[in-house]
Amino acid sequence: MNKLDMSEIKEALNDTPIKLINGGESDGLLISDLFSDDKCSAFLEEQQITQGSPSKLVASSMFSKRYAFLVLTASTHVCLNLKGCIYWNQQASYYTTDKNLALISENVGLVREPEFEACMDLYLEKTFQENLTPILNQLHATTRLPLKILWENVAVRINSIFRKIVKKVDDEIERDRIIAVFNQIKYAEPRYFALEKNPLTPYLQLDGEKRKTCCMYYKLERCLETGEYCLVCPLKK
Repeated sequence: MNKLDMSEIKEALNDTPIKLINGGESDGLLISDLFSDDKCSAFLEEQQITQGSPSKLVASSMFSKRYAFLVLTASTHVCLNLKGCIYWNQQASYYTTDKNLALISENVGLVREPEFEACMDLYLEKTFQENLTPILNQLHATTRLPLKILWENVAVRINSIFRKIVKKVDDEIERDRIIAVFNQIKYAEPRYFALEKNPLTPYLQLDGEKRKTCCMYYKLERCLETGEYCLVCPLKK
C-alpha cells in the first residue's frame, strides 16, 4: 500500500466532481454536521427550498442521490483507474452550495493498493461502511424515509456509473475487470455496510431495468409542472 502525496492526490481527483480546498474556504455544510439531528433537519429544510421539494422526506431522497453520485464517482474512478482508495474524512468534507463536495486538502487521504482483493476491501470499507451507511442511517432517522429507497438511490448511481464505463471499454479483459468490481460490490459481505445484509444486492444490475422503489423525483415542483419522471421510475408508464 502506497500513500499518495498532494500532487498525486490533485491529479487523481482531477477527473472527478470533487474539489480540494484549504481550511476555512468552505461555503456549505460540513458533512459531519449531518449527524446532529437539529442540523440535519435544518439542512433538509434548506434543501426543500433549493430543490423545490414538497417535504423533508423528498429532499432527503434527492440529497442522498446527489451525495451518492459524488462519493461513488470519485471512489470508483480512483479504484478502477489508479487501483487506489479515498479515505473519506467527514469532518473535513463539505457539501457546497453548488451541490458538490469539497475536501480540505491537508486532510485528504488517498492510497494506492495494486493487489485486487486488498483494493476492493479498502474501497468497500471506506466508501460504504465509513461513509454512505452512516449518512443514509442519519437521513432515515431524521425523516423516516425507508432505507430501501435510500439504498436503491445508491444502487441506481452505481448502475449508471458502471454502465457508462463498460460502454466505453473495447478491450475484453479490461471490461471483465470492471464487471468483476461491480460484482464485488453486488455480492460484498454485509460487514462492509455495517448491516446484516448487503443492501445493494437486490438493486444492482447492468441491464437497465426499472427501479423497485420510487425515489419521488416526480414530486419536485419542476417535475409536477412538466410531468417528468426519473429514467428508471417504476411509476412511469
